[in-house]
Amino acid sequence: MIDETGLPRTDLASLAGVAPSQISRWSSGRTRPGQARLEQLRASLADRLGGEPADRVDRTMVALTRAAGYPVDDQRVTEDPDEQNIRALGLPPAETEILLSLRRSQRQQLADLAEDLRRRNEKRD
Repeated sequence: MIDETGLPRTDLASLAGVAPSQISRWSSGRTRPGQARLEQLRASLADRLGGEPADRVDRTMVALTRAAGYPVDDQRVTEDPDEQNIRALGLPPAETEILLSLRRSQRQQLADLAEDLRRRNEKRD
């Protein structure tokens, strides 16, 4: 994991908000960082790399996420936390797409319900 950034272990630990020993555990595969920690690390890397293009930060995070033992689809880096969490489960692609489809359907149903309620309230007024 350290090799992916070129940063010393202490710097990477500081960016991630953990002790250097935790970085060692991640690097050896004994433990894996959680999604929140990876998001914190991404934000910290973006700040540290400052003028670097956002896609470099994204490529670095894809490499770090993969090095941490999580499956990553490089073509589908997303800001959607639900999608990130579903993809982080490491399910086969077909099952992942089913879960993503279900989540999209839930969102659409909620949007439709909210629109229906808005229309009803307008009719009352």
